[in-house]
Amino acid sequence: MLRFRFRELLAEKERQEGRRITLKEVADSTGVSTNVLSNISSPTRSPVTNTAFYECLCRYFGVPLSDFAVMVPELGTEESTHVDVLYPNRRST
Repeated sequence: MLRFRFRELLAEKERQEGRRITLKEVADSTGVSTNVLSNISSPTRSPVTNTAFYECLCRYFGVPLSDFAVMVPELGTEESTHVDVLYPNRRST
């Protein structure tokens, strides 16, 4: 599964700027909804979102995708590359 470093990057940006940054502010700056931001900031959810969102967020934080998301192996699960296996609760498109 992918684990997004959104919370860490947001905390780092807050430290650099010396102020609190809300999800709404990030949403307004990136066009990524607060729902999506909330989902990717949660360590317990497996979000499926549009890759354009990742590009906007990487630009916002000034980092490459490799600094925004890291691959985290899931213990006790078999390896799979199929989206329906990795994200069984996703909405069909």
